[in-house]
Amino acid sequence: MTRHLALACALACGCRELPEVTHEGQHVRIAVDPGLELCAGSVAHMDEFVALLSAELGLEAPTDDDRLLAYWLERDEFVARTACEEGADGCARNGVFFARLLPMNHEFVHTVAAPLGRSLSFFSEGLATAYQGLGAGIDADEAPLLDPIEPLLRAPTNKLFGIAGGYPHAGAFVAFLIRTHGLDAYLRVVDDIGLAADVDDIDRAFVAGFGASLAELVREFNVASNRCAHPAYDAKLVECAAPELSWRDGRIAEQRPIACDQPDAVGPYGGNVVVVFRTVTIPDAGEYTVELFGDSTANKLALRSCGGCDSEPTLTLRAGSPATTVWLDAGRHTLRLFGAVDQRTSLGVRITPAGAP
Repeated sequence: MTRHLALACALACGCRELPEVTHEGQHVRIAVDPGLELCAGSVAHMDEFVALLSAELGLEAPTDDDRLLAYWLERDEFVARTACEEGADGCARNGVFFARLLPMNHEFVHTVAAPLGRSLSFFSEGLATAYQGLGAGIDADEAPLLDPIEPLLRAPTNKLFGIAGGYPHAGAFVAFLIRTHGLDAYLRVVDDIGLAADVDDIDRAFVAGFGASLAELVREFNVASNRCAHPAYDAKLVECAAPELSWRDGRIAEQRPIACDQPDAVGPYGGNVVVVFRTVTIPDAGEYTVELFGDSTANKLALRSCGGCDSEPTLTLRAGSPATTVWLDAGRHTLRLFGAVDQRTSLGVRITPAGAP
């Protein structure tokens, strides 16, 4: 029995209640309850995410017996079988996580970052939210984050989870600190704060590590965050490293089937959603016409810049939507193509400079 499997048994109610490992990747091992099925590209997607995040955090990606272990369990009796809080879709403990659905890269952030040590929930959940990626989220709220930060700083995970906007707000503030002062400085400051810190301790650590008080940084954050919701501030590690669609004859045109059994299909994301990740590079900022062709209401696309808080909101199109002309910033964009797990669909996308023949 590996160290992670033994730990999982200790955290859960008993080994007999947990499934055996069913999928093995270079960096992850996945144990799935009978009747649950991952789409064909999901393990490779999780492997890539762990590798990219490990490199981002300056850590060696886990391999061999140190691979991260994830359990995908049925919703019935999920809490009774795990160490997770009531209402949570997943939780991570010491390199092992349990989930009601996969992929769940938020929990992989916790497990990858475990060697960095524990911190207040606001900072650990903020880091996980800032790096979790966009997944299958397509209708994310990109409204301003206006609630105060200070009441969230000392909230335990279950309280932070229960506060409307708690996780996105923590993620926004953590992303702001990393963007402003760098990841290395952020990690040093959080390490200095410790689990028992109060607001005064946080303030002292900020002054020592960032050269600015908590109050000063909160004020700066409040000015900078009026457009910076999760799709903008997220690191988008996997999304922006995805294979790139090429320009041909002055346009991008892609027609393909979307199905769970395809090697680049990731899912099932909450039950019946499959996503294929791609990128496009916009050569010049300007207006572009974006079109989606699909034979199912499950077919959608989501397009947004790989930039941060100054980028345009996500463009979302559904099958049957008319062609849409929008402003696109120059540079790399993430393009997510959506289908359904329970049907094979055909999807086409076309991006053309506005006014082109």
